[in-house]
Amino acid sequence: MKISHDDYTIEILPEKAVLSGKEIRLQSVMAYEKLFEPIFRALEMTPEGYGLDLQNLEFLNSSGVTAIARIILEARKQGKLLTMEIKGTNPWQKKTIVSLEKLYNKVKIVTL
Repeated sequence: MKISHDDYTIEILPEKAVLSGKEIRLQSVMAYEKLFEPIFRALEMTPEGYGLDLQNLEFLNSSGVTAIARIILEARKQGKLLTMEIKGTNPWQKKTIVSLEKLYNKVKIVTL
């Protein structure tokens, strides 16, 4: 499944969701939950774990970061590994996403 917008693309693959583009800047966490619903479904369907590839996403606002945190909490609830791929040269990913690792001990951050 692929969700395309002028500023971003989200591709839902069996093993991970790939978020890419200039920015995702929705107005509320609820708007992100609707957008990320396929990610929640994919996480539920995978037996062991799922991945989020954020390395080609330039910016995500605070509501989006909160929505990512909710994905992490859902993985924790289900007891599944969540791997997050980030770009080490992207400041918001390096600071913000790495701080979310504290929410769950089975979050694995891969810096590319």
